[in-house]
Amino acid sequence: MADKHSPYLQAQEIPQEYTILIIGEKAIYTRCKNRLSVDYLIIIDSHAKLKKSLSCLKSGGKVLHVISREMIGHIDTENISVFILPRNKTYKTTILINKILTMLFTSNPYVPPQVKKSSSIVVQKRKRHRRFIPLIGGTLLVLLSPFVVWALAVTVSIHSLSQLRDPSLDHEARTQKAKTAQTASSIAEHIAEPILPLIGIFSPQIETIVSGHMTILASVTNTVSLATEQAQLLEPVVQAITSGNTQDIENDIARVQQSLTALSNHIKPAVTAISQLNQYKEHRLVKQTWPYYEQIEEIDKFLSKGSVFMETVPDLMAFKTRKKYLVLLQNNFELRPTGGFIGSFALITVENGSMVEIAIEDVYEADGQLKGQVDPPEAIKQHLNQPNWFLRDSNWNPDFALSAKQAEWFLQKELNEQVNGVIAIDLYFLKNILQATGGIYVPDYQATVTSDDFFYKLQSDTHDSFFPGSNKKRNLIDGLTNALLINIAEQDPLTLLKIAKTVEQSFEEKHIVLASHDTNVQETVEQLGWGGRIASHQNVLGAHSDTVADYVMVVDANLGVNKVNAHINREIFTTVEPAENTIERELIIYYSNTSNEDSDSLYDGIYKNYLRILLPPEVFIHFIGINDQNRNIIDQADIESFGDKTSVGMLIEVPPQQDSKVIVRYSLPKPTSDTYSYQLMIQKQPGTVADPFVFKLGTQAQSLVTQTNISSFPYLIHLDQDRLLTVDFKRQVQ
Repeated sequence: MADKHSPYLQAQEIPQEYTILIIGEKAIYTRCKNRLSVDYLIIIDSHAKLKKSLSCLKSGGKVLHVISREMIGHIDTENISVFILPRNKTYKTTILINKILTMLFTSNPYVPPQVKKSSSIVVQKRKRHRRFIPLIGGTLLVLLSPFVVWALAVTVSIHSLSQLRDPSLDHEARTQKAKTAQTASSIAEHIAEPILPLIGIFSPQIETIVSGHMTILASVTNTVSLATEQAQLLEPVVQAITSGNTQDIENDIARVQQSLTALSNHIKPAVTAISQLNQYKEHRLVKQTWPYYEQIEEIDKFLSKGSVFMETVPDLMAFKTRKKYLVLLQNNFELRPTGGFIGSFALITVENGSMVEIAIEDVYEADGQLKGQVDPPEAIKQHLNQPNWFLRDSNWNPDFALSAKQAEWFLQKELNEQVNGVIAIDLYFLKNILQATGGIYVPDYQATVTSDDFFYKLQSDTHDSFFPGSNKKRNLIDGLTNALLINIAEQDPLTLLKIAKTVEQSFEEKHIVLASHDTNVQETVEQLGWGGRIASHQNVLGAHSDTVADYVMVVDANLGVNKVNAHINREIFTTVEPAENTIERELIIYYSNTSNEDSDSLYDGIYKNYLRILLPPEVFIHFIGINDQNRNIIDQADIESFGDKTSVGMLIEVPPQQDSKVIVRYSLPKPTSDTYSYQLMIQKQPGTVADPFVFKLGTQAQSLVTQTNISSFPYLIHLDQDRLLTVDFKRQVQ
């Protein structure tokens, strides 16, 4: 007899109106005459009639599936409670019924699984949906078509611009490519006009970036199109200068100047847009194109300076008179203050806009004609062991205008020649010209000289078995000069533009410097920074009461009678640290001599260098060291005033395969105001090639940086031209 509290007893007390249906594989069951007539359903080891049986269950009814272990995995029991009969175990009937009914009554009501829609209904709905596909596709096509056309136009424009680099294109093909780029850019610009505001709704930053790109593309394509049209204007000018037929050269020069001005105006919008994009230059939409944009800024400078320089051409080329120039051929493998040792020079006569005579001279032949004795600078006398001063050492002053006057003086004393100006060029100027022309065939040597083998040919042809008075060097330079003039006169407009850009770049990098007797020419040259002048401390830096005007120029002079500068690496490190009442400065110059130890070549050996460091006039120098930062040799250095600068001079020697460093520490007075500006002008020595220059802030600085034109600290640049660095400070409250 079961306990009165057992589930079985409670099940027996279920009201009579509740119906239980038990179904077995072979069992006799009560057929439900009406659907939804059963409250409880027990299924025993059967699944064949499961679906039909479940249809008899009332809503909210309960189901229990009693199965053996063998049936596990063979039946679908979704939403159905399951009672598994243990294997090899027997139950008393009352106990088994009690367990089954207990699980049945305590299970959750049966919830039918979601009925799947018939395939016919699905097919019908799919058909209805397909009716909307063309509508949706058409709508998307209408919405996206402007973007597709815009992207296509931009791609065509950029591709056409890139094709202009092909040197095989003739003028007509080049003009057509430029026009295609301009037209495609114009289409893209018009399409972008209504699109950009939509982009701005989602991302104002991307709108600014895309707008900047479009402005740059339009400006560049317009500039390139105009440049392609007018490139041929250079041809008559070059041919007139080289051939002597200069009847219409003034008109030709005027047209070139107008063209440069027009090109400069066309590219200005791109330069403005680039300056606005500067804050986004690390953005993924800008980063890849930024190097090209920096080149655009360089082109803008070239056009602006070229237009200004063209104003001096009538005076420089003696359109209405006759002039003679001294051209110093400086070998910067034997570095000297204005670019290199003067091994040869040329006297060039110009008349009515053309060169009528070029005479190449060896400097030793001229120096041999000097009568009397001229005392040299003390460093030349002491370290070069040279009691006399000659034209070959005349460029001792780092200010080229002053060295030019000295060279003219020697020329007059030695050859009784007077000139109207002096031009100095170094080996890298010639190398750059050869690179722009693609090489020059020199008939006298029956060989082509390229930028890659120029230095090698110069070394083997002029220094093997060389002796003062030898004609080998003069003959090579004379043959190369004549071949170069002929080659340039025959070049196409595109190459002439490359040559013009190369000349401008060589001026910027001080591989060519100029000093003229003509006041207008000299003023223009100095305005452009092409005169090799030492910057005026007050005028250039604009120093005033709350500005610290700092200045550095490192000047080397190779006094070792060799060409070892071909193997000298020079690096400059400088540290600025604002203190309580001063700006503390440290300057370190590293030298590395990579030449061969056991060699008789003029290109190997000890680097015997008389170093001068030009600093501001008000410096207080408190330490000078060579290699040893603890040994102060300030009493052995030549410290003297040099114009409005302070010069610190010393001799250093760097043997082959060794390094050396020079350390100079000094102080500058600091303004008493809480906010002040620090400006550092670093001037490049002519003849040097992009020395690494590192600018650092001291770790104990007592001032905060508020504004600067320096991108990061430490700041690395390559000193390929003069630089002006500015840092605004605010005094920290202690």
